[in-house]
Amino acid sequence: MPSFYQTTAILSLLSTLLPSPIAAAPTPAPLTNFLLITTTSPNPCTNTSALPNVSATSLFDPLDQTPFLLRLIGPGYDSLPRFNLSSSNANASLTTLTEGPEGFGEYVYTSIPPTQGAELTFLPPGAGKAVGGNGTLGLRGGFLLTVDGVAEGWAVCAGPEGEQVIAWKNSTTGCVDTYIQAVAKAPY
Repeated sequence: MPSFYQTTAILSLLSTLLPSPIAAAPTPAPLTNFLLITTTSPNPCTNTSALPNVSATSLFDPLDQTPFLLRLIGPGYDSLPRFNLSSSNANASLTTLTEGPEGFGEYVYTSIPPTQGAELTFLPPGAGKAVGGNGTLGLRGGFLLTVDGVAEGWAVCAGPEGEQVIAWKNSTTGCVDTYIQAVAKAPY
């Protein structure tokens, strides 16, 4: 039978070789360069074309002005915006590089915190103080867009020019519930 000192030495050696149960988990790398799509399914799918009621999204400038809105866009687009989830401030936000109003210049647009009943809105740098809600955007499971951890509440609604735009917790007649997923490839 090993002595007390031998047992202590063995346990000490094992503790240096095995991971500590209280060690901090590594911080996951920030997600970058993804597309946003809408679908009626909260489940991930590597073939986005197979998702039910799937649509790609794009920013657009209603009435050639800021703020920009996120709209649905069908097949035949030239390009789709790539998004990043930033947590550089108290409220995590989406950012994307896109052309300014009327196609002049390229700017990094940042989402403002979603407001109940309003469209998901993006502003360019220097656009003034964003007026919005206080929700923090996130990606549940690394793919499902949430506000304060809640994925249920996104809707597709008629926008200012008849476009189908994304809104948060909008109960207006004609709005259709949807999920927003971050994906690597376009659905069509």
